[in-house]
Amino acid sequence: NIGIRIEDDVLITEDGAINLSKDIIKEIKDIEKFMAK
Repeated sequence: NIGIRIEDDVLITEDGAINLSKDIIKEIKDIEKFMAK
């Protein structure tokens, strides 16, 4: 079995927070589709 933990990386700046991993796939169906390639 394989376990996967997916977390966002967030950069905190003086102007606010920037989600650096917003474009990373996170849904199971999307991950499975990617892994099937």
